[in-house]
Amino acid sequence: MRKQSLVVLIIVLITAAVMWYVYYSSTFTFLALNDAMDYASIGRNVARGDGFVSSYITPLGLANKEGLPHPDLWRAPLWPAALGLFIRVLGATDQAVAVATGSFFIAGAVIVCLLGTEMFGRLVGFVSALVYIFSAQNLVYSTSGMTETMALFVFLLAVYLAVARWARNPLGDILAGAAMGLFYLTRYNALLFVPLFGLFLWYRRRTEESGEWFGSWQFKFKRSRGLWTVVRFLAAFLIIISPWLVRNYLLMGSPLFSLQKFEPAMFTAAYPGYSMYMMLEKINIIDFVKNHPQEVWAKVLAGWNEFREGFFRPEMSGISPYLLGFFLISLVIPFKYGPAFGSAQSSAFGTAYGPANGAVNTHRGVRVLLAACFIIQLAALLVIHFISRLFFMFMPFYIIFATAAVVWALSFIAARLPVKKNGFIAVFTILIMGFFAVTNLPLWSPIKTADTPITGLRDSVKAITDMSSREQLIISNDGHLLAWYGDRYAAKLPYRVDMIPEMEELAPLKLIYLSSRVSWNIPEADDSWRELFWSKPREIYGFKQARVFPDGSVIYRKD
Repeated sequence: MRKQSLVVLIIVLITAAVMWYVYYSSTFTFLALNDAMDYASIGRNVARGDGFVSSYITPLGLANKEGLPHPDLWRAPLWPAALGLFIRVLGATDQAVAVATGSFFIAGAVIVCLLGTEMFGRLVGFVSALVYIFSAQNLVYSTSGMTETMALFVFLLAVYLAVARWARNPLGDILAGAAMGLFYLTRYNALLFVPLFGLFLWYRRRTEESGEWFGSWQFKFKRSRGLWTVVRFLAAFLIIISPWLVRNYLLMGSPLFSLQKFEPAMFTAAYPGYSMYMMLEKINIIDFVKNHPQEVWAKVLAGWNEFREGFFRPEMSGISPYLLGFFLISLVIPFKYGPAFGSAQSSAFGTAYGPANGAVNTHRGVRVLLAACFIIQLAALLVIHFISRLFFMFMPFYIIFATAAVVWALSFIAARLPVKKNGFIAVFTILIMGFFAVTNLPLWSPIKTADTPITGLRDSVKAITDMSSREQLIISNDGHLLAWYGDRYAAKLPYRVDMIPEMEELAPLKLIYLSSRVSWNIPEADDSWRELFWSKPREIYGFKQARVFPDGSVIYRKD
């Protein structure tokens, strides 16, 4: 049995690696997303021993912590740390960032297979992993340089460690807590899930038997031991995150500090879009919410409408809408042994395709846990800032439960037909799930070089890099490009042109770079920046025009 499971995992691993490489070699050219460049620049700083230092800086960040080098006050640290390892080995290139992202895509496929097998048997685990591998949106994220593949992986890992039969022991509790700690260090919203996971583990452990402890002896939990499970889980979680909490406390006086705490005020009439990040002021968010309830409520409704309209779209769910429909059906299916399923159930979910001895019961409570995590994240994001891709980490669970629903239905049918039940279930599961995968395959046409930001601005980015040093700050509408490709400290433009002198008081500002994209890529900025770009005066606040490029990009420098 273990040999067969190992063979399945190897097949999944090889398939994921081959699929990723084919997609990467067919489509990838350069990093295209600003956030990916920001993460990559922090990763490079980590790789060369500078620590968690931001090369891309916001005026809001400088208002909270002035000077250079500027500590990372915005991003969670685990993804930049992982990028730092890959950059140290492969070099500071876009390709290294893509490989790092792809590595977690591949690792995620293995955990999908393990989790599906643990809950519903090897057939569900194997088929779910294949659907995961061929998801168009998953493949897009797998080369993006964004946090999606890592967040998905550590979230999957935390759930797997919470339900795996071999982890029903003190070591399993500790590992589950450590995985949640890694999840928090990937995305801060994981903090919302910690009490839910604690309740889930308490509920599970207080009644179930343990797995093997280091493969040698059995340890049975009593009802009173559920509390100790939660204690071990929380202790491991806190141990993993405590270095980062201490760092934040020493820097900012708050262990949970992040610039993201200001986002409830963003995307409101008072602070449209991300304009708050362009401000040189610190506001009290609680007071803002109290004083602007209608603006916050309008933001909540706008986020809700975006969620409602996008829920069935593959761009948000990561799967075919037909498959998402099967997932919704699975929420009301009683997955358990019993006469309603007929004798085929035991084969489909038991020894024929997965672990026997009650493997089906390992899914107990998981749907409630996932629903609670989904709802609490949605509620929080509606107030903070709704971003649909943050729900992408639920995609593997849609697939696993939808596949289980298909197998459940086929088990019910097979029990009433004169067929070989195992073969019938396996063949039709693969056919049905294959159809769902085919309806959500990726586009294989390469990303057009002209569509990638750096290709059109390479000359001007190189020019300003040559004019500056790493000890100086540049403000720009394309600060992400300068931070990653130019290896310079680059700040987002302040909200208005007349705020330049205030910026100079907070950091050694020496250059201004307005790229040709300034007319559209910072819509939340004051119009004074676009007016400056089109008029191109010879001097502004002591900054003299140094160079104008054919595409209209302009550099100002202060001697």
